[in-house]
Amino acid sequence: TPMNGIIGMTELALDSELTREQREHLEAVRSSADVLLTIINDLLDFSKIDAGKLELQPVPFDLQALMSDVARSLALRAHEKHLELVFSIAVDLPAGLRGDALRLRQVLVNLVSNAIKFTEVGEVVVSVTRRRDKIRFTVSDTGIGIPEERQRDIFEAFTQVDGSTTRRFAGTGLGLTITSRLVEAMGGTINLSSQVGHGTTFVVELPLEAAEDVERVSADPRPSLFATKVMVVDDSEVSRKVLARYLEEWGIASTLMESGIDALAALRGIEQDGRELPVILCDARMPGMDGFSLLERMRAELSSDARVVMMLTTDEQTTGSARARQLGVVDYVIKPVRPGALLRALGAAASGIHDEEAPTSGGRVSRPMRSALKLLVAEDNAINATLLRRLLERQGHDVTVVTDGKAALDIIGQQSFDLALIDMQMPELGGLEVAWLVREEERKRGGYLPMIAVTAHVMKGTRESCLQAGFDAYMSKPVRPEELAEAIDGLVPATYMATPATSGKRSRRRSYVTSDIAAQDSFDRQKLLTYTGHDLDLAREIVGMFLDEYPGWVEKMKQAIEAGQPAELQRVAHMLKGAVSNYGTETTSDLALILERMGRDADMVNAPVALRELEESLSRIQPALNAFQQER
Repeated sequence: TPMNGIIGMTELALDSELTREQREHLEAVRSSADVLLTIINDLLDFSKIDAGKLELQPVPFDLQALMSDVARSLALRAHEKHLELVFSIAVDLPAGLRGDALRLRQVLVNLVSNAIKFTEVGEVVVSVTRRRDKIRFTVSDTGIGIPEERQRDIFEAFTQVDGSTTRRFAGTGLGLTITSRLVEAMGGTINLSSQVGHGTTFVVELPLEAAEDVERVSADPRPSLFATKVMVVDDSEVSRKVLARYLEEWGIASTLMESGIDALAALRGIEQDGRELPVILCDARMPGMDGFSLLERMRAELSSDARVVMMLTTDEQTTGSARARQLGVVDYVIKPVRPGALLRALGAAASGIHDEEAPTSGGRVSRPMRSALKLLVAEDNAINATLLRRLLERQGHDVTVVTDGKAALDIIGQQSFDLALIDMQMPELGGLEVAWLVREEERKRGGYLPMIAVTAHVMKGTRESCLQAGFDAYMSKPVRPEELAEAIDGLVPATYMATPATSGKRSRRRSYVTSDIAAQDSFDRQKLLTYTGHDLDLAREIVGMFLDEYPGWVEKMKQAIEAGQPAELQRVAHMLKGAVSNYGTETTSDLALILERMGRDADMVNAPVALRELEESLSRIQPALNAFQQER
């Protein structure tokens, strides 16, 4: 709780108007607090492992999604040091694996964080390959290296390379100890090779089985880009090779250039020969002639307009994307480049559709504006309550705060809320008791309030206890603004709005679509074309199939609601949601999601209302779908 207050309030202060000196002081506070939090977490993990109380929780997980998550969480740290961070996943690996995804992520974050910390110049490369019956994770850097005489005991507790390392880089010396113990607990091995002044490579091998029942969160469509040629311009040899492998896998011909000067010379030659210019996949940050300078020279010296996809680093996304747009870049992706984002950007470039028309495919997606929600925060610690209230108000929400569990239960019975964030440990009634009592009341009277547990105790069984009590999700302290927004978006779709409570009672009927949102219903032609790789025939075929199928899905949902079959409602709503997501109709997709969750939670009191509004939403987009399907 103290760390939650320190980090959260510091982030709030940094988001306000400050003098340069004040900002520097607060950034130093935040940096020190992050280090202290890491030390605390390391000590907690070490004590748990040392006591033999670490228990693994194997689950099916999406490998690509996990690696993308690790990349996103560490990219800014690497890019601030001007390091190249490259992630590469072998094409022969299964999409889904079974294992403790949380602990695997912890291992990878520890290793990659260390690599970034001890590398001042060059690159950090993370690769995943298959080695017989095991999955191999390799983390290589071009950092300071580890002397041979220290390599044998580097995994021992409280060990650093030397005293100067502790003073210079901070830390407990527990990170690698915890990493090695976690790998051992998962039945794997960890080894290292290192040379002082040249870098270090850690190799982790784990017996992870393929999981067929993984729904690929990260799966992206593969556009039909076989006729497209791509020129990759990047000064990092490793990055060029990884990008070339992706392109080869997708059947796209590529040429590789290590500098802007070489690329410009090659493009001049292509134009002089009368050949079509390739799509340019260009790194923005290169020595000599950077990506923006290359683009300016191309515009000045070439008679044809080249189609350019720019690769930006996380720290230059805001200014870099604006400059790229001014120079006519078709799209941009954020390093480390994710395959799905690259595919979408190349699809836009191949069609010549510019950024204003094409969906952005950067690694960090801007959060769309959504309607304000009415939220309840139940938190007995004044600092934490203030922090949550300020964070939520800055996201545009109307927030009510209570300081104990009994007050939370009382106000939930009196007013209507879209979502509640409830601390696990409060006087009068704890969070688990509040959640259980709320769900009991709903079972009697109907309605459903999404609830998020907020806890400082991320121990074994915490998640299960929260879910069993009736929480929809839980968050650990310190609460980060982006994680908070994502958690709310995941539970309350943008179209989900609470109606005002009547007669002091909690409303058990909700209006799912307001008139201004309904007006946004539209068929997103460009999204569909990007999805199909700008193959018009395929796009028309998909639309035709949807028009044939969706009336039957709607009828099946009606029957499921009337017959009281929540599992069937969940199944059919999920199918419809997946289909409409191809067309960019957010209102329709969100309504299908609401129905899917009603089925999942076996709470169908309001399902007829949601289904009626879903039918209305479908009727609004059907004319455009009919017209598109009949185009010739």
